[in-house]
Amino acid sequence: MKRQRHDVRQRGAVAVLVALILVVLLGAAGIVLDLGRLFIAKTELQNAADACALAAARELATPSTLAVLTRAENAGVTVGARHRADFQEDTVQFERDRDVTFSSTLDGSYVPKASAPADVRYVRCTRDVPGFLPWFMGLLGAGSQTVGATAVAWAQPGNPSCPIPLAMCSKASNPPPCEDAGVSPDPGTGLCVGQWYGGRFGAGGGINGNFNWVDFSGGGGGSQEVQDGLENCVALEDQLQVGDLVDAKTGVLGASAGTSWNTRFGLYKSGAGNPGPESGAYCDTTGYAYTATNWPQGRNAYDDYTARQAANAPYGTSTQQGNQVTGLDVSSAYKASTSAEHARGETNRRVIALPLVDCSTWGPGHKAVVTGWGCALMLTPYQGPTDDVVLEYLGLAGAPGVPCGTFGRPGGTGPLVPTLVQ
Repeated sequence: MKRQRHDVRQRGAVAVLVALILVVLLGAAGIVLDLGRLFIAKTELQNAADACALAAARELATPSTLAVLTRAENAGVTVGARHRADFQEDTVQFERDRDVTFSSTLDGSYVPKASAPADVRYVRCTRDVPGFLPWFMGLLGAGSQTVGATAVAWAQPGNPSCPIPLAMCSKASNPPPCEDAGVSPDPGTGLCVGQWYGGRFGAGGGINGNFNWVDFSGGGGGSQEVQDGLENCVALEDQLQVGDLVDAKTGVLGASAGTSWNTRFGLYKSGAGNPGPESGAYCDTTGYAYTATNWPQGRNAYDDYTARQAANAPYGTSTQQGNQVTGLDVSSAYKASTSAEHARGETNRRVIALPLVDCSTWGPGHKAVVTGWGCALMLTPYQGPTDDVVLEYLGLAGAPGVPCGTFGRPGGTGPLVPTLVQ
């Protein structure tokens, strides 16, 4: 009988021990789950803050006027609000004049836009969300927690890794007046935003013309180098910097380079070796071209171009019909892509970043000095070596509102690229 009572006492002690262990295990599980929830919420908020800072940095410009900073703040708030937190349940809201602040130095004081200096370079997005109640630890007396995230970004000069093999000649010395009243030439380039500039694939374009073909590699690739760059891109092993020399390619480049140019308009030739859509060289989302015939004002076609993109407008229902619209004489050997084919194209193959060069420095060996980076819209397809192809100058790459602003990789002297620094 004594032994039996002892066994009963042992079984009771084990039950108590198991109960205590279960309490400890449940508590540990609660801590893990609560900390995991906070970690996920922190990650979600950090993604929102990063997106806010990058979007705002894209809009920074000098001088940092209130209008510039308001545009940057609006961009950050809008993009940040596209993110969600707490297991994607709640929208992340960034408050104006509180969560988006600006500074001229990385480690300086960040202030709202109305108090910011004129030389703002950095933007900071901060979002703190109070009231995260623990699921399990609240039973042990833990109160609500605050989860926050901060990101700082700036528009860092970049190096385009895939520029078009074309350089526009700057007209900084005694530039002609712009065609639009009230528009002044870009300082340092002499080029006018919205104005059209033409050049040729063949002799007659001249190194003193509006633009010229270049061999970025310096290897004397000539027409084939230009052709490859127009179909795809020029992969620069050594990044092209302001002050570098580029090789000019004057004279007749050949119809092959013109054929490659036309792929960006959705105009393809039949036959072996032609870069058709099946090769991956898709056309832009619209092949619609602009000339004085269908765009009599002869400038500022970019806004209409973006509208044509939304409709995936082709060059024409056929090459011949497109020629009737534009007044051009593109060879009937080219087949025009359809709207459906344009709908699967790459949206930016006609909006191009390209080096600006000082053509007055084009000396022996046809070398020219890169003075900056510009942005342009390809307006017309290739007809023949003695006919102009035309570009619309959209501004300095990296300037606010210019569509080439984010082109390239951070770490150079080219277009500005929004980059996280904290």
